[in-house]
Amino acid sequence: MVEKKTKQQRYDEKHGLISKSYKLPKTVTDKFKIACAKVNISQGKKLEELMCSFIKEVDEYDQWN
Repeated sequence: MVEKKTKQQRYDEKHGLISKSYKLPKTVTDKFKIACAKVNISQGKKLEELMCSFIKEVDEYDQWN
């Protein structure tokens, strides 16, 4: 039997989105949630920006070593 995909599953697949799970201290995640709300940015979007910035930093470091 063919499994029927939900709209969310089709959207995620089309846009190359995956779900990740991390264990972090509650105090950090609570403060992060508040900080994101203060500047009106989603937590996912900010995590994406932070990850891309870190990747770029590492790539630039690699060029000099």
